[in-house]
Amino acid sequence: MAPYSVNLEYRVPEIDTNPNIHDVEAEMVYVVDGAGVLTIGGILKDERRTPSRRSRAGWSLRPCTCRGAVRLIDLPLGEDQAVLDPHNVQHAIQVEAGRLDLSADLFLGHALRFV
Repeated sequence: MAPYSVNLEYRVPEIDTNPNIHDVEAEMVYVVDGAGVLTIGGILKDERRTPSRRSRAGWSLRPCTCRGAVRLIDLPLGEDQAVLDPHNVQHAIQVEAGRLDLSADLFLGHALRFV
């Protein structure tokens, strides 16, 4: 359904995914099955621009005492839960145990703003 896209992601504990920041898209994550932790805030370690040029990725999230920085916050994720990542916020998702199946919707543009 334009302008939205839906992805189904399958994650396992042994393979970590890189944290990232979406510059122009807010992301809604829905947990289909499994459990995990969404970490938001901090700063990206070894930040680099992704090939799409629409987001940035890093090797890990680390705490920052910088002025205006969001402290690291861990949010537990479970089956049938949804969470919204605003654009321009560092975030990473880790699997707690077993596996984690996610549906991620990327909302294009700055339609969702958090003040």
